[in-house]
Amino acid sequence: MRTALIGPVTTDLDPEAGAGTASAAWVGYEPPLGVLTLASILRLEGIEPVVFDLDGFVREFQERGGPAQEAFHAAAQTIASLDAQLFGFGTICGSYTLTVRLAEQVRRLRPEVPIIFGGPQASATDIATLNEIKYVDAVVRGEADQIIGTALAQIAAGGPLSVAGVTYRHGGRVVRNPDAPVVVNLDAVPSPAFDLLPYIGHCSRLPVEIGRGCPFACTFCSTNDFFRRRFRMRSPACVLREMRHLEALYGVTDFDLVHDMFTVDRKRVVEFCRFLEANGSTYSWHCSARTDFVDRELIETMRSAGCGSLFFGVETGSTRLQKIIGKDLGIEEAAAAVELVNEAGMRSTVSLIVGFPEETKDDLNATASFGLNAARFDSATVQVAMLAALAGTPLHRKWREELIFDGMIPEQSQQSLGQDDADRDLIRRHPDLFSSFYGVPAGTGREYVGEFRWFFRFALKRCRWLAVALGRHRKPFTEVFDLWRSWRPGARSTQNYFRTFEFAEDLCRFVAECLAAGDSAMDPVPMMAFYYGATQAVLREPERGMATEGNQLPGISSNLTILDFPFSPSRIIDALRERKPIGDECLQATAVACQREGPRIVDMRELPAVAATVLRLCDGRTTAAQIVQRVGHSLPVIPGVSAETFVLAGLESLAQDGLVQMPPALHPV
Repeated sequence: MRTALIGPVTTDLDPEAGAGTASAAWVGYEPPLGVLTLASILRLEGIEPVVFDLDGFVREFQERGGPAQEAFHAAAQTIASLDAQLFGFGTICGSYTLTVRLAEQVRRLRPEVPIIFGGPQASATDIATLNEIKYVDAVVRGEADQIIGTALAQIAAGGPLSVAGVTYRHGGRVVRNPDAPVVVNLDAVPSPAFDLLPYIGHCSRLPVEIGRGCPFACTFCSTNDFFRRRFRMRSPACVLREMRHLEALYGVTDFDLVHDMFTVDRKRVVEFCRFLEANGSTYSWHCSARTDFVDRELIETMRSAGCGSLFFGVETGSTRLQKIIGKDLGIEEAAAAVELVNEAGMRSTVSLIVGFPEETKDDLNATASFGLNAARFDSATVQVAMLAALAGTPLHRKWREELIFDGMIPEQSQQSLGQDDADRDLIRRHPDLFSSFYGVPAGTGREYVGEFRWFFRFALKRCRWLAVALGRHRKPFTEVFDLWRSWRPGARSTQNYFRTFEFAEDLCRFVAECLAAGDSAMDPVPMMAFYYGATQAVLREPERGMATEGNQLPGISSNLTILDFPFSPSRIIDALRERKPIGDECLQATAVACQREGPRIVDMRELPAVAATVLRLCDGRTTAAQIVQRVGHSLPVIPGVSAETFVLAGLESLAQDGLVQMPPALHPV
């Protein structure tokens, strides 16, 4: 029985990520691990699988210049044309509308072929899915590794289904069989069938499952519903064997170790790290962890074994909310964990959530403060998302009757193809299926917290150190945001506005007009507003060509602008990074070389006074001899080295750094 397994759209495409490059469409691409694992299992059971990865298909379609929405129709035609006797769709909450619509199109094109759903979203909404979506024949729930072969065979045969873990339609009613047991021995699960993935060449990093099951019960999280709360891990030998296998096949040496709670069992993490080192592993790997299950020694052990980054789901900086949502992290302990990762030379991602029903402005400010404190570390990435009512969670059960569909889509339900009228119609008609597109009543108001999310996120993205400085301002960050809402020009409150450079320019003007008056000369907030305002102005400048005379004189690079500041930006940033007061040493006039590449600043470097003067003299009209004459008095005296030689060496160094364009042959006149 030839079975087509369809992986869902899994990631939201950032329209700015990789902009202007050939690989832009593949930024953030993740192979459908669950679908590929099931494909391997089906092979072992004598069922021939075909893998269609919708996420990769959409990206390839966009890479070729096709509009994203047209990719949906092309995908339906392609799936329907597959030589398959059964279609199995993987599902996640963010693209469930696409999956449902795609299945409807495929059913119209191939009405004789059974359609089944699996994966987290269909598992959480199995009864509602079968009651409301008539072209879905069955849902295979939860971990399907041990039941998938039997389930597909029984579904293909028709009639009642006896296999556990399946919900199906029979005799005009929906039948839900008991849950299937979890997979206890994960080492027995075969490696994913990456050879069936046509887009494997786009993966510089591959996922490797290292365990399943979360023993905690956060009110907003659906992980423990799908994998249950039984914590399990694969053996170190099994994981290393899979890494080596993937390196041999695809040359990949960088891996995401997939397990929400990898560090919960400290002893097994240490065992894993020591096993990798003892066996000469040189792989880099990345994982998720709770901040209360790491310490300095464990982080150093992980780093030594190849760990490059950790994902921390902190969610809120409010101790009060930590208890309400069942996360119960210590805030100071969480902040210390982020700092320890930074000190170890590793990267971290800090995930925050706003919009809880019980959230006050004080709670919101505590979350912002935590994120801005974490953003002091160059190695930390801070995310902030709107709360989603994920199906099957305690949060969803509590607020199910008060869900709000107001267009403010939580991040878990952002999808690459966007939403059109058909999506919105589905969401409105079937709230039980698409609850993740809905919101719950927010304690500070949904409109308020929805805009706060964008303000916080893009202030960090566009003006990171200004945002960090605002976190140290005498006003709470929520009060700064309130002032912003009163000040902002027009009705600029949408995500599309906050994504633009115009927002960054407005933010700098806002700070200069509303927050700088009467402040101390040592306040970093107006300094950073001036700094980012100047760099944004560079991006507004038109591209310029070289002003050389017959290409025989040194000229400043066309993508370079020299900016002057009455302070040292790097020293201000260092003080913010280290949470130190601004000292007199920060207040020295500084020239900064600012290089752009298209719509982006790609390099900022502070210049010694002589270098800044030399660069300004590289105007395409001044000879090397004239430059020597102008700066000779300020050059250091080096025995045996003439001023001409010193300047030429300096020009060559500036040229190597891309700051100066040199003629083929340059000699002092």
